[in-house]
Amino acid sequence: IDTIMPRLVKSKLCKPHGQGDITMLSKLRTIWNWICKEKHETDTSPFYEVRIGKHTILEKQIILNDNEISTLLNFDFSDKPAYASLRDIFVFQCKTGVRLRDIGSLTNENITHGNLLTYKAKPAQEEIYPAIESIVLDESCVEIIRRNRGKRYSDPIFEYCCSYLSHQAILKSIFCCCGLVRGVQVRVPRTKRFHWVSLCDCACTELALRTHYYTTHP
Repeated sequence: IDTIMPRLVKSKLCKPHGQGDITMLSKLRTIWNWICKEKHETDTSPFYEVRIGKHTILEKQIILNDNEISTLLNFDFSDKPAYASLRDIFVFQCKTGVRLRDIGSLTNENITHGNLLTYKAKPAQEEIYPAIESIVLDESCVEIIRRNRGKRYSDPIFEYCCSYLSHQAILKSIFCCCGLVRGVQVRVPRTKRFHWVSLCDCACTELALRTHYYTTHP
C-alpha cells in the first residue's frame, strides 16, 4: 500500500478536479493521517506537503471585474423598478458579501457610523465565530441604501419579495440588458469537459458572493 497510494494521489492531483474529487481526497487524507498518527501502521504519507483546496481546481473562477460592476450600477432601469431593485441587491452583495437570506432583514439599525453590522455565523456557532461582523460601506453602497431604504427607520432597506428561481431569471435578463455577455469557460461536473457560455448564463447570487470573496481575498 505504501507503493500504490503515492501514485494514486499524484495521478489525482495532476488532473483537473471538481469539488467531488477534492472532497474525496480530503477525506482520504484524514483517514491516512489517522493511520499514521494513531495506528502507526506506516510512516509514509502520500499527502506530505500536499495542499488540497481551491487551487487544485484548474479552471479559473468566474467573477465580475470593476468595470462590469460599474456598468450594472450605472445602467438606467427607471422603466423597470423590479430590475433596478434586484440590480441594487446584486451589486450590494458584490460589495459586502451579505447572503441573500439576510438581505431582507437589513434595516437602518444595522448601519452604524458608515459600517454595516450583520450576523456572520449561525446562533449555534456563536461560541466559535464572531456573532456580528462589521463591514465598511463605500460610496456606491451608501447610495444604494439611500435609494432603497423605507420611509420608517424600522423598515427593511431592501424589498425582496420574489422566489429564488425568479430572482435568478431576472438577474440573467439584467445582465443581458447591460451587455454583460462576454464568453466564460465552465466545466460540466458530470463529463468534466470545458465549454464556453455567456456571462449572463452564469448570473446568480452565488456569482456576487464569489466576486466579493475573490476581490477581498486576492
